[in-house]
Amino acid sequence: MAQKCESKLLGDKDNQTCRFCRKKKPETTFGNIAHAFPEFMGNKKLFSNYECNYCNSFFGNTIEKAAADFFLPNRAVLGVDGKGGNKQFRTIDGCLSFFNGLVNDKPHVITVAHSKDADKYIIEDSSKSLIISVPRLPHVPVAVYKCFVKMAITVMQENELSDFDDTVHWLLESEHRNFYADGRKLWLKVIYIPNAKNLNCPPYWFYKLTDTQSKKEHILFYTLWGGMCCGIEVPTSKNLNCLDITEFIDPYESKGYSFENIDLSSSLKTCSS
Repeated sequence: MAQKCESKLLGDKDNQTCRFCRKKKPETTFGNIAHAFPEFMGNKKLFSNYECNYCNSFFGNTIEKAAADFFLPNRAVLGVDGKGGNKQFRTIDGCLSFFNGLVNDKPHVITVAHSKDADKYIIEDSSKSLIISVPRLPHVPVAVYKCFVKMAITVMQENELSDFDDTVHWLLESEHRNFYADGRKLWLKVIYIPNAKNLNCPPYWFYKLTDTQSKKEHILFYTLWGGMCCGIEVPTSKNLNCLDITEFIDPYESKGYSFENIDLSSSLKTCSS
């Protein structure tokens, strides 16, 4: 069950300009409800006037779908109440499925169903724990990374946007390629926070770091949802010396929570992390 918060609408409804295609009325329309963060994260309260109908549909059918598929195992275990309610995860071969939701009127009951062929997924099965390792749904890693960049652009301050024109163009490309031509890594840092409450308006924050040698800035974006704190660097052509976010210590890490750094640099569809 998500903890409730007040609704928030970003931007001016009477003078809308899409942050992505840069179009205004009557060049484009703004009738759809645009979620600042995707619904699969449990966001039901943070909305945006910065996204036209076309871009909203484009992102929803591409990078947001990729991220929703990527995180489906996490969402199913953590009981994130996203679009269409809590989701069940089922392996492609159908041998294993799990669901966290309302069972016999009791919330947060994890139900696991598996066949005898599911042993390949089960690492430990005891009276106190069940540890499984499952492949993710097919996804393009760069598309998943783009989803977090799109979130960052949506909530970024207006005076910061001029440094990210090339980034926005990259988000709108239908082909998913690494932002960096030399193939530098696109890292997603995921910090797992036990007993964190699911929020229907996920909090977010930015870090601005300055390189002591080049004096150029790096913008890091973090958001907390579904028991996970996810962080990326927002890429920009104004600073091609990308920061190694794997070496950046977020305050949550200093508390001793487990975390992993996921490489989302590939443009090829995969089922792995």
